[in-house]
Amino acid sequence: MGGPLSVVLANVFLSKMEKEIITPMAPIFYKRYVDDIYVRRNKDIEDDMFKEINKFHQNIIFTLEKNPKKFLDTEIINTGNNKIETKVHRKLTSLPAHWSSKTPKRYKRNAINIDLHRAKLISSDFEEEIEIIFKKFLHAGYPKNFIKSVINSFNNKADDDEVIIPDWLFNPKPSIAIFYLTLPKMKFSLSVLFQK
Repeated sequence: MGGPLSVVLANVFLSKMEKEIITPMAPIFYKRYVDDIYVRRNKDIEDDMFKEINKFHQNIIFTLEKNPKKFLDTEIINTGNNKIETKVHRKLTSLPAHWSSKTPKRYKRNAINIDLHRAKLISSDFEEEIEIIFKKFLHAGYPKNFIKSVINSFNNKADDDEVIIPDWLFNPKPSIAIFYLTLPKMKFSLSVLFQK
């Protein structure tokens, strides 16, 4: 992706393409994240969708990867019998900050939590992912007890199904929230005002 508006423009363009081409073709499975698309289809049917999306705009060319081993940060394992397992795809060079670094302890705790959240959302075997995360942070010099406490805390929160509703939802007084969207390298910002 290029500049800050690339994501927005890709979304606008691909939403139009989805409406005109993808929806009428009704694929078995279709997921898109910005400009990365994952599609499942029958092997016996010719890939007309790929031909059609490449005709959609003269300056944009899509590429195709058949039977990919990964999509974004998800490793895809075809186990046969139309079943797929997923794991977190990790780059070998992606290591956390070493424990001896000057990084605050809360950032180190959050690094473990982020990995746990990602593994929980992506992996079909969360227990295996916990072992990988444990070894990864142990290799970066993190104390065993620290890693275990973060993992235990995460698991306890994940087991807690109780949804806590904040008091402000029941407050009869009107509240106002202002959200600002500032685009880097641009001379403007967008503010939106919400009032309850």
